[in-house]
This record gives sequence, structure tokens and C-alpha cells, in this order.
Amino acid sequence: MHKSLAFLIGLILTSCLIYILLGSYVVLHYSGRSSSTFHLGRDLLRNATKWTHALVEHDQNPKPSGPDVHGALRHYISLVDNKRTNLSCTSCALVSSSGFLIGKNASKEIDSRSCVIRLNMAPVRGFEKDVGSRTSLRVLNFFMIDVKPEALPNNSRLMVWGLLKRKDHLQDVTKMVKHLSPGSTIHGQTHKGELEAEELYAKETGLHPVKTRSWLSTGWFAMMLAVDLCQEVHVYGMVPADYCARRPRKDVPYHYYDLPHIKECSTYRHAERDKKGNHRFLREKVVFARWAQRYNITFHHPSWPMKFDARLFHNAGLLETILQWIRS
Repeated sequence: MHKSLAFLIGLILTSCLIYILLGSYVVLHYSGRSSSTFHLGRDLLRNATKWTHALVEHDQNPKPSGPDVHGALRHYISLVDNKRTNLSCTSCALVSSSGFLIGKNASKEIDSRSCVIRLNMAPVRGFEKDVGSRTSLRVLNFFMIDVKPEALPNNSRLMVWGLLKRKDHLQDVTKMVKHLSPGSTIHGQTHKGELEAEELYAKETGLHPVKTRSWLSTGWFAMMLAVDLCQEVHVYGMVPADYCARRPRKDVPYHYYDLPHIKECSTYRHAERDKKGNHRFLREKVVFARWAQRYNITFHHPSWPMKFDARLFHNAGLLETILQWIRS
């Protein structure tokens, strides 16, 4: 009881000190100026953002340590011949489904990679200019929405996470195998593989997805596979964890192909606040920033600041919380 009270008092005093320091900064920095309230707030936000980045700068020569991400591939078994995939790639393009790719003309860059990984059944036709035209494999969730096996291009590879654990979905997918296009295959993830993915998330964030009503996203499983498959990973269209906190001028569509468009930042905010259970996209992105420092991962459209030290943000969403608090 006494420890809890002391902690609460310490927290209140710390908060007061921060407010005093920020208030002092504003008075000292803007005394004698005739800036409007708008410009004062804008400049304060810019300075606060600089402080945040200065706080997380670090020497990048030693690679941060953490739980190993490799090994995801061995947990995917073919429903066609009961074998594991032997696919390996030198340079991979992991193409997100974000509307951030709209108008980026990234086709040439994406298609130049030895392997192109896509999420779920995100379409290519009609969007080639921005998302490329090649597909080496798709990572899907066990619902297998919009999958028409006979319409798949020849030699398609589908990696379905969480499939082998769920018998009803497995039966439906097993029926699809008979209608697959020539050379195509579907690999289902074992229950052990799904458990390992959850444990990895728990080790990276300190929050177990089951205990915190969190659902791992298809992007999480795709990133795990990419690290295992590829010597270098190039991610396209995935925004960093602090993107929405910076209040971009235009909130891009959550998916580049859905009409009407659902906005990306509003989707992320809803997911983070949903106590009934949802994806925790922002927390996953903090982990991806950490992985980029340990593995050969590069982000394009947008690029991610490599001076951002995600190790310091074990409490996921901390950077967003800081920026939103400063704005309020």
C-alpha cells in the first residue's frame, strides 16, 4: 500500500516537473517574440520531435540483440505433397497492401527483386504501375478470403498461417487443392509455428497476444517468413510506428485496392484502442524497426529513419503517446 502510494506521488511530481520544464522552455524561447499561438505550437512540436529523435540516436555499429526470428519456414507444410518449401531468395520485395503505395510508381523497383511477397489476395492487375506485376508467394490468413484456386497464375505459392490448427478451414482449403492451377501449391502453418510466432511477439513486446486480446497480423507472419527466406528484405508501403502520430496532411487508404477506401491511421487507432481484441499494428511496427537493425531489412515508400532506436520503446506506442501529449 505504502509502495503504491509512493509510486503514485512520484509519478504526479514527475508529471508536474515535465510541465514546468516545458512551460519554462516556451517562456524563455519565445520571450520578446510576436509569434502567434499557431506558430508557437508548431515550433514547439518541431522542437519536441527533434528532442525525441535526439533521445533515441545511438551508435549503430553493434547490432542490437534479441530473440532469433529465423525458423518460421520449417513450420509450413504443403497440402499437395506434404513437403516443406525449398524456396530461397537473395533479394525480396515484401509488398504491403497500404494505400501509401498509390502514385509511387514502384513497379520497376519491386519487380527487380528475385522474389516478390504479397499479403493475402491483394490484387496486382490494374495496380501494376505502383505495386509491380510479379508474385513469388503470398502469405494469407486461414480465412483464405477471395481465393479462387483455378484463377491463380501457374506455379503460385500460398503460405497460410494458422491453417493446420483449424480443422474447419483446413477441410475447405484441402478441397481447393484439387482445383489449383498447374504447379501451384498451398502450404499450411503448423500449430507449433503459430505458437512460436506468438511467443516471439511476447518476447519482443513483453505482451502475450492471447493474454492481451491481440491478434497477430498477416504482416507479422510475412515479415517472419521474409527474414527466413531472404538474404535481404525490401519492404514497400509500410509506414513506421510514429507515422500517424505526426498527423500527416493526408490519411492514406488502409488498402490500395479497396473502394470505398478505409483510412489507414484511423484503422490503426481503432485497433490499438479496441479492448475486445484486435491487431496491434503499431506495436508490430516498433518490433519491425528493431528487426531492421538486426537483419538486412530496408523500408521504401516511405523510408524509415535508421537512427530510430526501437529498443528504447519496449512499451509499444510510447513515441506516439509522447507526440500526442505534446500536441494536447
